[in-house]
Amino acid sequence: MGHMLFMLYTAEIEDIAAEMGINIHMYADDTQLYIHCKPSDTVDAVAKLERCIAVVDNWMAATASRLG
Repeated sequence: MGHMLFMLYTAEIEDIAAEMGINIHMYADDTQLYIHCKPSDTVDAVAKLERCIAVVDNWMAATASRLG
C-alpha cells in the first residue's frame, strides 16, 4: 500500500507541471522538472521553471502541514 499512497501523493506534481508547460520525469522517489528551449529563450525558460518550482514548493509545504 505504501507505493500506491506515494503515487497518489505525488500525482498532483505532474498536474502542476503540465499546467505550467514544464516537462517532468519521475522515477521512484526522484522527480526532475525540465524544459526545452532555444538558446535565445533561456531567460524566459529559467523564469518559467522557477515559477513551477515555487508552485510545487508551496504545494508541498501546504500538503505537509495538512498531514501533520
